[in-house]
Order: sequence, then structure tokens, then C-alpha cells
Amino acid sequence: LKYGILPQHLAAGELLRGNALIEAATFIAILAGTIAGGSLIAPPHGALIAALALLLALAGLAAAWRIPPAPPVARGLRIGWNPLRESSRLLAQARGQPVVWRACLGLSWFWAVGGVFLSEFPTLAAQDFGADGRVVSLLLAMFALGVGAGALLAGRLAQPPRWLPAGALLALSLFTADFAWVCAGVSPASGWHDIAAMLATPRAWRALADLFLVAASGGVFSVPLYTALQEAAAPGARARMIAANNVLNALFMAAAAGVVAGLAALRIGVAPSLALLALLNLAAAALFSRRGGS
Repeated sequence: LKYGILPQHLAAGELLRGNALIEAATFIAILAGTIAGGSLIAPPHGALIAALALLLALAGLAAAWRIPPAPPVARGLRIGWNPLRESSRLLAQARGQPVVWRACLGLSWFWAVGGVFLSEFPTLAAQDFGADGRVVSLLLAMFALGVGAGALLAGRLAQPPRWLPAGALLALSLFTADFAWVCAGVSPASGWHDIAAMLATPRAWRALADLFLVAASGGVFSVPLYTALQEAAAPGARARMIAANNVLNALFMAAAAGVVAGLAALRIGVAPSLALLALLNLAAAALFSRRGGS
């Protein structure tokens, strides 16, 4: 809904920046919630977590009531309640629109890559670094801040060049490969057991910088695709095309989780898995370059 109504509230020239603010705020909120939840997970704080969640829900409800009206465009639309049938129909409708479908595929790839990183953080911290949960929070923080920074950077572009998606993916591969290279040389003996120990070594700063730039490349990549999706979809079908994108995102993330689980079952470490991801991402960059992005 939030992406569907943006074009009703923003002028065409404001849409890119609006998507950038939504994307950045979303990841910063995820970061804040993850860190707060992780720090309050101990049993004595159970009531505090419940109270905080309730207050946040009420704040969100209050904010939602202040959104200006966005009258429905397709007033005669009937909603089907069979999720499998409706999801199939949404994907079929999206595939019939080349620009919409390419944007959906690109955004789904972005979420798949993000899903791989987020899935690997706990294993990386525990097995490779020999670190505690606070290091996982640090990795999450760098990733979320990177996506937010990249999204805001994309929002400052007057008109994204056609090579931007492919260029952002190339940068993502470069920094993913370097992050994998750095992590391949780290073991519990390296002493990265907590945040203070990590920040005392230049190699850790390089890893954190790589992670930030990986996520920033993803933010630069995704925001123009959201805008292209909104602009290409017919007003009466815009929300449904965004719904189709969400369905495809979920399928890609589930597939990425399955791949991560399979690599773990084969005893392939985090660093080689991320190196493989960098190679696969190069193929995605080549595809976007050939098709001129979205």
C-alpha cells in the first residue's frame, strides 16, 4: 500500500526521492527494532518488549491516519481470497508487462542477495569470528545503514542513467568479493570476539566498509526500480503490480534461504558462499546491462 499510493501524493519528479525516503526509513527502522529486540531479549525485559511493541503499533496507527486520502482508482475491483490462485494471477499480469516484470525481477534479486547476507551473519560471527551476538548486531547495523545511505544517494539523482542498475550490481559484486576475501582470512584466533576487539584491527574496518558499500550498492540499485515499477504500471493496477513484486520477492528469498542451507549442508563456509554470490551477481549485472536496466 505504501508504494502503491506514493504516485497519488507525489509529483512525477518527486517519486524517486519519495521511494528513497521510504526505503531508507524502512531499513533504519528494521535496524532499530533488531538492536532493541536483541538487547531486551533477556527474560526480565519481557513486559518492556510487549509495552514497547504496543506503543510502536499505536504510533504507526496514528501516523497512518494522517496519510492524506488516496481514492481507489479501480473501484470495481473484486478481491479474491484464494492466496495461491491470486498470487499466480498477479505474477501472470506482471509478466505481461516487460518493464514491470524486469523491475520485479531486479528487486527480487536485491532481496535474495540481502537474504543471503542476513542468513550468513550469525554463522559468520559465531564460527569464523568466534564472536558474540553483539557482533551480529554490528554487522546488521552496517548493512541497514548502507542500504539507507544508498537509497538516499539514489534519491538525489535527477534522472537515473540507464546503466545505473548494472553499475550498482557490478559494485555490489566487487565489494562482496572483497568482504569474502577478508573474512576468509579470519578465524576465532584472530581475536574478533566482540565489537571493541574488531574495531581495534584495520582488517575489521575493511570488512565493515565492504559490508556498508555492498548494502549501499543495493540501495542505489533498488530505488530506481521501485520508481520504474510505479511509473510503468497502469494506475488501476499499480498496487497489484507491487503485490506481484512482493510475491516474487518472497519466492526469491525462500530460494536464497534454501541455497544457503544447501551450502551449509555441504560444509561450504561463509566466505566461499559469498564469493559464489559475487560471481552470480556478475551474471545479473550482465543481464541488466544487456537489457538496459529497467
